[in-house]
Amino acid sequence: MLEMDALKIDEERSDRSGNLIMLDREQLFAGARPRLLRLARLRGVAPDGLEDVVQETLLLAWRLLDRLQTPEHFQRWVEEICRNVCYRYLRTSHRDTAWHIPLFTLPLFDGSDDVEEMLMGGNTATEFLDPAEILSQAEVTTLLRQALNLLPENTREVVELYYLLEVPQREAAVRLGLSISALETRLHRARHQLRQILNGDLRTEAAAMGLPLDNEPATGWRATSLWCYYCGRQHLHGTFETSPDGLRSLRMRCPECSRYAGFDTVNGKGLVALERVSSFVPAFKRTMQGVSSYLMQAVTHGSTACRNCGQVVPVGVGSPKASLGASPDHIIQRQFWVSSICPACGEKVAGYSADDVVFWSSPVVLQFIQQHPRWLNEPDVPIEYQDQPAILFRLSDRMSSARLDVIAHRETLRILASFQEYTYPS
Repeated sequence: MLEMDALKIDEERSDRSGNLIMLDREQLFAGARPRLLRLARLRGVAPDGLEDVVQETLLLAWRLLDRLQTPEHFQRWVEEICRNVCYRYLRTSHRDTAWHIPLFTLPLFDGSDDVEEMLMGGNTATEFLDPAEILSQAEVTTLLRQALNLLPENTREVVELYYLLEVPQREAAVRLGLSISALETRLHRARHQLRQILNGDLRTEAAAMGLPLDNEPATGWRATSLWCYYCGRQHLHGTFETSPDGLRSLRMRCPECSRYAGFDTVNGKGLVALERVSSFVPAFKRTMQGVSSYLMQAVTHGSTACRNCGQVVPVGVGSPKASLGASPDHIIQRQFWVSSICPACGEKVAGYSADDVVFWSSPVVLQFIQQHPRWLNEPDVPIEYQDQPAILFRLSDRMSSARLDVIAHRETLRILASFQEYTYPS
């Protein structure tokens, strides 16, 4: 009887031990999940594929758990499995393997040592940003990937481990076989080397994005990463100007098109506040969306106040211009315009193309522009649509056969229809 009781007790202990091991495993896997999601995102996995990649990683790890000889290395082991799963996913889906690293903020270039805020975009640095102020993620991701690839391997490893995967400092030091002080020294060296790279080997690329660099003047015309959407052959050049009343606005022009037409491709004219924006890409987006909103209100109400004298001036959609100095074949000569002259002071009111209203107020167009950085603004075409006077606005992609047609009402610029085409190049 005693032997049977002892056997029963042993079985209960075994069951409890097995349940405890199972519970520990489940807790271990659940704790790894957030970091695996971050790792998959950093490795370029699309948002709709993150859960699949992490789930596959955890299933593989569960099956192979008996091979893990040192349980304290579980996190590093499962991350390596995740990297392999990510590679297989990217290869299968034909996606770019660039890391989708969260955008770093501009203090990266001012000598600050707070790289966690720089690389990870902490709340302090980004709480004032709206989507129009965020740099093109694909461009910044590519730039940071290039910078990291130029770091020594051991330095790149510590940056990815501590800043990108957010492994705690003590754990990172253990995994790298370093003391805390040695890890901090390596992190400090990595910050310095990244700054040198972005001001050296990758200075041209960083400057093209409008990122402020060491010993770089804050004023003057500078090349940007944005392509001219009239000719598609030149990068736009930009500058920030401050008016006598203290308003800071953006001007951008194409080196080629401006010679023929003598016009700015973009001119905020003080309509959009840019006090906190110092990079060209977010300044461009904010300016165009702000101008579009201003023009749409003016067209809808049929009038706007003259910014010079305050007189209410009638505003409407005018016909294409023929008085510009540009060649008759230039796109600028075949656009409809929103403009007027103030009868009180003679000041030009509005003075923007109707394309600026339609393009930057339409989610469909904004998506097309985001997907096709080398988009082109085709000539406007007056048409009739459903027995209404209308204008056909067309965008095309210089690098493919993608095209978007947008039809808007001739007088109100209200969008009536849109049609998108895309044929993959042979």
